[in-house]
Amino acid sequence: MFNPPGVLGWNSDKSYLGRLADRGVPIPPTIWTDAPTRSDVDSAFDRFGTDQVVVKPRVSGGAWKTLRLSRGQPLTGAPDGPSLIQPYLPSIVTDGETSLLFFGRRFSHAVRKTPVPGDFRIQVQFGGRYESVAPPPEALALAEAVLAGIDEDLLYARIDLARDADGGWLLMEAELIEPDLYLAQAPDGGAAFARAVRGRL
Repeated sequence: MFNPPGVLGWNSDKSYLGRLADRGVPIPPTIWTDAPTRSDVDSAFDRFGTDQVVVKPRVSGGAWKTLRLSRGQPLTGAPDGPSLIQPYLPSIVTDGETSLLFFGRRFSHAVRKTPVPGDFRIQVQFGGRYESVAPPPEALALAEAVLAGIDEDLLYARIDLARDADGGWLLMEAELIEPDLYLAQAPDGGAAFARAVRGRL
């Protein structure tokens, strides 16, 4: 728990994405709702100009109660509290999600996470595959811009990005509360993390 306690309060609610967007960080188009309804979802299809959307709780982890919906699909298993609705990004299947890890605000390594065929969830518990990658310069620049928009002194940060339909990078989440740091995929075996921790002791 070396990240400041105050981070636990705001980073546990995905509404922080809206605040970062206000600072110029690109995120997927988002509808915020107190509880998703059929009307909310139908409006999202039209507003985003898409036939698939993702509905997820504002407070969740590991894709809990996260749905990918096509037009006409029921809201079975939808979150029953504050949520967000975003267009589904096909790049999640083709390119996966890229996580960039920072220790003491210094870049350590990056991991690409891809789902199994037929799924959109990239978490390992759903069969997601993780591999070490060299992040494109544009992705690294965005991740650094995200960190620049966060005032607290962070020991660790995981910045999750994905590509939009035009190939641009979007912030999916900034994981600052005890996230998986993918040290098994770190080329240095986690040495950079160990140095960052030792520097705080």
